[in-house]
Amino acid sequence: AATVYVSVAHLEPPETAGLRFGCLDALREGYTPLRLHTVAHALLAAPREAVRIEFGCAESSTGPTAATRLTATRAGLCNAVVWWFDLHLDEETTISAAPGCAVRTWKQNVTYLGTPLTLERGDGLEVTLLNDGNDNLHVMGVERVQGSRKKENYAR
Repeated sequence: AATVYVSVAHLEPPETAGLRFGCLDALREGYTPLRLHTVAHALLAAPREAVRIEFGCAESSTGPTAATRLTATRAGLCNAVVWWFDLHLDEETTISAAPGCAVRTWKQNVTYLGTPLTLERGDGLEVTLLNDGNDNLHVMGVERVQGSRKKENYAR
């Protein structure tokens, strides 16, 4: 089985020869694998379980979409959704691809938002992931949530 975790973050764009290329992040399509510890970043919400995939089951353990509610634990400019997984080999053995994990086999995944949003501590967000049928996950939406009402969508 695998458990996928999701959070939102502020990622500083890398600098090359004194030039910053962060303005190009919004032009990226899909997601980018990267090791979060290699870039300046701040997670703006505690990671939450988004999807659990049971391998070997006759039917998929996930639907086509999964929505996860997050609460900002710190203020900041959110410009990305990040996600990773834990791979459960058996009841006792788990290999994690989380930021800072000891195993460096897999990277974390990043989807840059088309429009960054300013978060205050306590703000609610709903992140919607799409399972394309091959257990490939894609960020479909990030919406600010107040109570039970959704407001604005910040994904492409």
